[in-house]
Amino acid sequence: EFGKTKISFGYEDIDNFVNGKAKARKGGSWGFINESEDILVPFEHEDIDVLNDNCYKVNKGHKWGCINEKKEIIIPYLYDSIEVINNEMLLVSKGYHFETQIYSDYEQIMTKNYRYQILFGCIDYNGNILIPIEFEELHFKNINYIRAVKNNKWGVINFLGVELVSFKYDFIGEIENSIYIIGEKYNENDKVRNGYRLRYGCIDVEEKIIVPIEYQEIGKFNKNGIAKAKKNEKYGLIDK
Repeated sequence: EFGKTKISFGYEDIDNFVNGKAKARKGGSWGFINESEDILVPFEHEDIDVLNDNCYKVNKGHKWGCINEKKEIIIPYLYDSIEVINNEMLLVSKGYHFETQIYSDYEQIMTKNYRYQILFGCIDYNGNILIPIEFEELHFKNINYIRAVKNNKWGVINFLGVELVSFKYDFIGEIENSIYIIGEKYNENDKVRNGYRLRYGCIDVEEKIIVPIEYQEIGKFNKNGIAKAKKNEKYGLIDK
């Protein structure tokens, strides 16, 4: 016979069970229960999700942290977001208020300007900082060569936060065969819809230029070291 009640109708919302656990909402707050309706995580969170078998990311006071099934706080409620990178690393973000001073030609005085910015970094599952929370962007396609943006400039770090390519470029593509495609502004006054126009070239892992920074586009290099490129609105092929 189908349609039997498996979980009582005492929840404002509930997800299906995954590995014997279900996310549920009661009294306006989220928690986790098992199939016997034992409470694994108390109903006292604004949001909640599973990180691994014994660890949950939880939102309380509009900040994310992590607790275990013993209700112990593993990672304090400090972050604006927590996302899984792998079994050893979590991507976290924090919002910061910055104060700058701008000179007003009209009023001939310095005025204060405030801005809010989200910065990213990485921690382990015990809350230890692996990569400082100081980057505007982090890209994890290759964990050993993490493309990052700091102070509006691109560079590359590894999973320990060690700088591999200096932060002086306006763009860096993914590493392929020990080569990066890089982009640099070529005219500060020539803005386009999404920023400045860039010219592209290539560097090796020691930041030696191996393809001049003079192309409008550079495609991927094939196994013979040949890539499609665009220059002066025309396409051709280049090597490296």
